Amino acid sequence: MSSSRDNTAHKIVVRPACADDAPAVSLIHRSDIIAWKSWDADGSSRWTPYQDLTPYQRWMNGGPWMDEGLCRRHIERMSGGSRLALVAELDGAVCAEAEVYLGEEPPPFGRNLNLSVLYTRRGFTGFGIGTALMRSVFDLARERRCETLSVSSASAPDFYSRFGLARWQRWASLTLTGLPRNTVYQRAACELAPASLPAGWGIALGGIGSAAQMWDRLDPDERPVPAEAPVQHPMAFDFTARSGRERARVVLEPRLHAPSVPTVYLWTPEGRLTPRLWAALRDCAAHLGFGEIHTWANRERPADVPAGARWGEEAREVWGFRL
Repeated sequence: MSSSRDNTAHKIVVRPACADDAPAVSLIHRSDIIAWKSWDADGSSRWTPYQDLTPYQRWMNGGPWMDEGLCRRHIERMSGGSRLALVAELDGAVCAEAEVYLGEEPPPFGRNLNLSVLYTRRGFTGFGIGTALMRSVFDLARERRCETLSVSSASAPDFYSRFGLARWQRWASLTLTGLPRNTVYQRAACELAPASLPAGWGIALGGIGSAAQMWDRLDPDERPVPAEAPVQHPMAFDFTARSGRERARVVLEPRLHAPSVPTVYLWTPEGRLTPRLWAALRDCAAHLGFGEIHTWANRERPADVPAGARWGEEAREVWGFRL
């Protein structure tokens, strides 16, 4: 897939990314970072020159795009199946990147193309590069016969509103206690990605946007192994309750500097939790030794959340468009 147009004598071309684009894509994502950090064992941070950071420390500053080697591996993984990375060239130089995930989810998403990443290199805004990428994303959504196009964590609402997208959901950080409960459910360990997420499931906790993208990012191969710290692996379980009529997949991910309060990700066939599954989650956390768990939840459905949970100040928005 490609598209091109001239903009004030500049030629813009959008095409699928390849592994050799990794240096340019890494530079795009790094261009907005003013100063780099490393973290000590106690979680305290200090300013550190980029060249002195290990790949793991670079990843901690913003994900796989922060290091050329990790970025290459990430782009290679984005080149097949339900995911795709696109780059936009300005006069032959790669200056912007977008990443999309195709998924089948519960309403309001349905068959959905989710835009999880769209970045333009600092100093190259105003040339129409982001607009060219968005048009290609819309074209791709129509080619794949999607019902909706969504944007995870839309940090530039004025930009997305120009294309007809509107806010669909507002997610906020949430902390709740692990609490032993007198509830009957079964818990069985399951494999993380690249094992597949059950088809058609939506994310109910922990994710901003695409259920497929949030599942994919937990793939151990997506993360570097820290040479300077013990590896702390996420734990994944399948829950069933009421003789299998209520189901969920749960991942508890140790937080980088607060492993005693893990982040929870949870998927269900309906994209939301029943009171019984909430109770099972809190019971599971308590039996694993966690006094508290951290997650993200849909702030526009507060009635779904158990009493006593604490909403945080951080919030992110999911924007969408019905094709």
